Amino acid sequence: MFSGARAKVKWAEQHIARLSDTLGDFLKSGSYRASIDPNTQSRFYEIVQTRPLPESVPFLIGDAIHGLRTALDHVAFEMVERANRTPSQGLVFPIKDTRAEVLDAMKSELQAAAGTDIVSLLLDGIQPHRDGQRPGHSLWILHRLDCVDKHRKLLTAVEDVGFHHIEAVDEEGTTYTGLTLTSVGRGELQWPPRVRGKKLYLRNEGQLNFGLQLHEVEAADGESALPLLNRLKSSVISTIDRIADAYSAGAGSV
Repeated sequence: MFSGARAKVKWAEQHIARLSDTLGDFLKSGSYRASIDPNTQSRFYEIVQTRPLPESVPFLIGDAIHGLRTALDHVAFEMVERANRTPSQGLVFPIKDTRAEVLDAMKSELQAAAGTDIVSLLLDGIQPHRDGQRPGHSLWILHRLDCVDKHRKLLTAVEDVGFHHIEAVDEEGTTYTGLTLTSVGRGELQWPPRVRGKKLYLRNEGQLNFGLQLHEVEAADGESALPLLNRLKSSVISTIDRIADAYSAGAGSV
């Protein structure tokens, strides 16, 4: 059931995988350079971005989001078809700011085709609106990001830059392995508490890492892109499965 919608999710997964690969290649390509004094602590670490993020990054995010959003539209289309009706050209899966707006959007085509049990599931189970619980609120985020992406690139930024797997020795000869030197957002790099304040002699530079964040104030400000996309994907899959289960249990009659 809902094979078209599930195929759209699979297509979105390919964009998410491509995004992950693109970010990994960007990191490995020397796009960031670390300039380190081996006898000092974090205040002398310098991270210099030598290349901008690939132009494809916001488009890959947008394509994944659009694939997930249209997967839900495929669900709405099939719901109407299952009632032996012809879906209208403008039919979309209802995601609105409020519960009342969701109900109003379903009053004609979807409500007539799906029946009271499915309408109740959408309104009070899935809750696809701004104040809805999960997965509904996640669907609202998905919808808002898709609306933004239709008109401009989604805003992204490299943040949470840090070094991992650092090995160092302090003045007393104590060796530390697996140290991390991280920042939160765009803040100053910091050592973990157990070595903070010590003078360290570094045996290696560690491995540079970073996070890619979305900066869309209304829907996803400061959200890490890959975890967010995977959360949105899970919410879409959950929504499809719950509606399919309801039909399998006999719902859908007017």
